[in-house]
Amino acid sequence: MPAKIKGKPEVAKRTMLFEYDLLGDKIDFKPGQYFHVAIREGLKHHFTIVNSPHEKGILSHATRMRDSEFKNYLRDLPIGADVEVYKIKGEFVLPDDTAKPLVFIALGIGVTPYISMLRFIKEKKLNYKITLVYSDSDKESMAFLQELEVYAKDNPNFRLIL
Repeated sequence: MPAKIKGKPEVAKRTMLFEYDLLGDKIDFKPGQYFHVAIREGLKHHFTIVNSPHEKGILSHATRMRDSEFKNYLRDLPIGADVEVYKIKGEFVLPDDTAKPLVFIALGIGVTPYISMLRFIKEKKLNYKITLVYSDSDKESMAFLQELEVYAKDNPNFRLIL
């Protein structure tokens, strides 16, 4: 489906968030799933969705900006540039049973599925008990760290271990 780049802020050292405007289309997905982005013929990549399913009309992902053809090209595209988003897939989603405690382990940008899940849990006021163990080379590289720290302060059912 056609989309346009809506925003691309830096969210941690060498890490950018890319948000796509779906031009009025609404996509259903579960937190933790991923999608594909095509930016020109032959250049496509899959990324975990960062936003909550309740944020209709957008898809977003975060990525470490490494020196690859895809990421360099994506970084250089202007706001408003056309892209294609498609193929939402993945079964790494929240369990239906909220009674069992969950332990999430994330290294670096691997935190992204958990961000989508935690945003969804917060919006729906769901009663999951979660411990997130999150590691990276340094605090400046930890994407969404401030959001996670605030969530840990506000939610007694969420424990953050750095």
